[in-house]
Amino acid sequence: MSSVFISYSRDYESIIRFQRTMKRNISISLFILFATISLVFIFSRATSKNQSKEVEIWPAIQPYDTGYLPVSELHTIYYEQSGNPKGEPVFVVHGGPGGGTTPTMRRFLNPKKFRIILFDQRGAGKSKPFAEIEENQLLRNAGRIKDIPCTIVNGRYDMCCPLVTAYKLHQALPRSKLVIVEDGGHGGWPVIKTTIREMRAFE
Repeated sequence: MSSVFISYSRDYESIIRFQRTMKRNISISLFILFATISLVFIFSRATSKNQSKEVEIWPAIQPYDTGYLPVSELHTIYYEQSGNPKGEPVFVVHGGPGGGTTPTMRRFLNPKKFRIILFDQRGAGKSKPFAEIEENQLLRNAGRIKDIPCTIVNGRYDMCCPLVTAYKLHQALPRSKLVIVEDGGHGGWPVIKTTIREMRAFE
């Protein structure tokens, strides 16, 4: 049996409130937005060392297999495999938009037990062509993994992906579990910590 972990994100109502504020006073709204981003950045740097001790991750490893897989006439995705080649396969689907996998993601699961499969989604990371949005709708392609048990991790206060979209993905994947990180944004330590803990539940 294989499993899927999807890191997703954000609160639709917060976007609507933000848009209304911008219509009333765009200069004040932009100042608040950039000030908030700056404060979050400073806070995360100041606390990252202490927070990283809350959840331990596995030692760094290198993939035993990497390559490119054509998935359409337009898109070719990058993939890599690490851990135990004969272990239980686990697909790790990174968040977006435009992001990609990182070496740290290999360290979220027990490399002796799992065959860890990472890939850059269409148009992201090392996949080609980069930033291409044609034939690149996750919800439309979700049916391809609908029979695989998965967990969707979504930060409530992400500024990129509305929470309603994560819920639609959850509905499109009948064997999925949707986890909302109440104090999480688009990535960041709260989302990462929750993702790691959800992965550990499979062990």
